[in-house]
Amino acid sequence: GNGDLSLALARAGHPTVHFDVPGTAMDFAGRRAHRQHLPLTFVSDRRELAETARRDGGFDTVISLDVLEHIPDVADVLRMFGDVLASGGRLIINTPFGETESHPMHLDHSKLDAAETLRRMGLRNIKNWKLMVRGSELLRKADVLVYEKPANGTRRC
Repeated sequence: GNGDLSLALARAGHPTVHFDVPGTAMDFAGRRAHRQHLPLTFVSDRRELAETARRDGGFDTVISLDVLEHIPDVADVLRMFGDVLASGGRLIINTPFGETESHPMHLDHSKLDAAETLRRMGLRNIKNWKLMVRGSELLRKADVLVYEKPANGTRRC
């Protein structure tokens, strides 16, 4: 996308990797980051993303909002997300699947149970009432899933 979330995270001091297909939106996000002198890494290749994750011990958080409804093979992308997560890392996605009048370009993934797919991958649902009450409005939305990769002995903050 246009990089709003990635830029905000980098601005707040978080090491951030923006992953997207190459094109106008990615170029725009890159120009914005450059103008603001933000230490933001841009990646458009899955192998490069996997290598970045391996080099850094995995990502503490993967956020994918308003993306999956444009992806033909969502299960494959969910597996990729799980692969690049660090032990104890969190995945935040939304699942507004299906074409609507205002979004005719959305793909229909209504037959995919994203929550079940994540559970089968060994991730656990950590979205509970405390998270919804203390978290942002985004976390209160029914189509937002928050899953965690089990930690290997130690918990990362």
